[in-house]
Amino acid sequence: MQKVVSDSHLLVRYSEADAPPEGVVAAHQAILKEKGEVLIGKFGRTISNDKIAIFINQIETGKTTLLYLVKKTDKGYQVHQAKLKAITKQIDKMDLMLVPEYYRKNRFVSVWFRVTSLTKSKTDILKELTIKSSGFTANSTLPKSFAGVFFVRDSTPDDSVGVKVISNSPSVKTPNSLSLFIDSLTKKNID
Repeated sequence: MQKVVSDSHLLVRYSEADAPPEGVVAAHQAILKEKGEVLIGKFGRTISNDKIAIFINQIETGKTTLLYLVKKTDKGYQVHQAKLKAITKQIDKMDLMLVPEYYRKNRFVSVWFRVTSLTKSKTDILKELTIKSSGFTANSTLPKSFAGVFFVRDSTPDDSVGVKVISNSPSVKTPNSLSLFIDSLTKKNID
C-alpha cells in the first residue's frame, strides 16, 4: 500500500528561551519515550480555526501530516520533524502530563500539537519545503521573515516543470505553487 502524504505541513520556529538545561527537544522526547506521545505548545499568535481544520481533516483521513520545528543556530538552522496526531487550541487537565514541566502551567500557549514522533532532520529538508503562500523554499524564506509559523508542502524536482506527481500513475498531476499563484492573480483580475 502506498503511503499517503498530506499536501500541507506546519513549520514552526522555536527557541531555547526558558528551556530546561537539556533543551526543548530533549524535554519533549523524554515524555514521548515514556508516554508514546507528547504535546508541543506554540506560544504567541494563534493559528486560525480554518487552517487548524485543514490539518485536522488531513490527520483524520489518514494523511501523514508533519510538524517541522526549526531553531536558528550559529551555523544556520536545526530542524526536527514530528508526526502530528492532533492539533487543538485547548487541552484537558489530564493532557498536562504530556507537556514538559517547564511550561506546563504557561497560559500563553495558543496552539497545541500532539505528536507521536520527534526526530532530528537534515537541514537540507528546508530546501525541499515550499512555503504555500509564496511558493519560495523554506531555506530562502526563513532568514528574511520574522513569522513564527509557516504552512508548507513538500517540493519535488518535478515542480520546476509545473506539475507534481501525486501517485504512481503518471496521469495524476497537480499544479505547483507557482502555477497556482499565477492562477490566483488571473482569477483576481477577472473577478
